[in-house]
Amino acid sequence: MWRDFENVCQKQAKQILGVSKGGTPIKKDTSWWSDEVKLIIKAKRDAFHKWQRSEMEKDRLEYKSMKSLAKTTVAQARAISRQDFYDKLENAPNENTIFKIAKQRHRSTLDTKFNKYIKDQHGKLLTSNDAINERWKEYYNQLLNEEFPSEEHFSLSCTEGPLERIDLTEVKQALKKMDFHKAVGPDNVPVDVWA
Repeated sequence: MWRDFENVCQKQAKQILGVSKGGTPIKKDTSWWSDEVKLIIKAKRDAFHKWQRSEMEKDRLEYKSMKSLAKTTVAQARAISRQDFYDKLENAPNENTIFKIAKQRHRSTLDTKFNKYIKDQHGKLLTSNDAINERWKEYYNQLLNEEFPSEEHFSLSCTEGPLERIDLTEVKQALKKMDFHKAVGPDNVPVDVWA
C-alpha cells in the first residue's frame, strides 16, 4: 500500500513539477590525471581497505607509505601539468601579459552557477558585480525598513455588559445539585459543570 502511495505521489509530482536535470557540474581540473596516478591511487585505496579489514600495525604502516607516495605523485603530476602556465609567466614579454593571465585565472575561479544579470529600480540591466551587490543592498534596505500603515482599531461597546461576580456560595450550591462521585477536572470542579 505504501509503495502504491509513493508511486502515485511521484507520478503526480513529475507531471506537475517536471524532472530536474540536476545542478551544474563543478568543473575540476583533471589535466594532471594519468594512468600512473590512477594506479598509485588505486593501490593506496586497496592498502586502506586491507588495513581496515585486518587492523594490523603492519598494514597500517603500509597504508601510510602508500598514502605518502600517492600524495607525492599527485603533487608532481600537477606541477608537470601546470608547467606550460609557468612557462607563459616566465616568458611574458611585458607586465600587461602577466596581468591578463592573472585576470583570466581569477575569472575562471569565480562562481558561474547563477545568472549574474539583474535590473535596477528603473529597469536598466546591471552586469558588474559591484552594481549588482549595490542593488541587492538597496533592495534589502528598502524591504527591511518599509513601514506598512496599520488600521485604526475602534473600541466596540460590550454586547452584554460586564459579568457579575460569582460568589463562592453560588458555586457550592451548584456542586450540591450535581450527582455524587462525578469525575473532576484539573480545577477540582466536576466535568458536568463545564458541560
